[in-house]
Amino acid sequence: MTRYLSFIAKLPASGGHILPYAEPCIWVQYSLHYNIYLIEYRSVRRDSVKVLKGILKESKEHYLKVNVELKKEFSKLPKGSIKKRKIGGHFYYYLQYREKDKILHKYLGKNEPEDIINKIKRRNVLKNELKKVKEALKLLSKIK
Repeated sequence: MTRYLSFIAKLPASGGHILPYAEPCIWVQYSLHYNIYLIEYRSVRRDSVKVLKGILKESKEHYLKVNVELKKEFSKLPKGSIKKRKIGGHFYYYLQYREKDKILHKYLGKNEPEDIINKIKRRNVLKNELKKVKEALKLLSKIK
């Protein structure tokens, strides 16, 4: 007897690995962003459980690899934010960031630093991706 259920699952940005939010489910299409999809679930037989455990193991390995790559790129990017100050009728740009308990300001010049602004935006995107990857790893670590 086959039964059909529906449940919500999150899919990762980088491919077709499944984040298990409920019972094991069948392979799902790729997604370009972390979106929530409604998935049809068909009850699995005992031989399928081995396959699903393999998929989950593969997913965990994938997320561990992605975690290392994201942390590596994240550490190379500048932290903080750009502050624009008007002094004597002229605008000056500073990189403002925190080290331990102190807020530091690094002078960047009179021209708007587009390169650093883009790097800071990229760092913020990576920060959100890292949160999602850590959430997925936490979920996958619960599965034996």
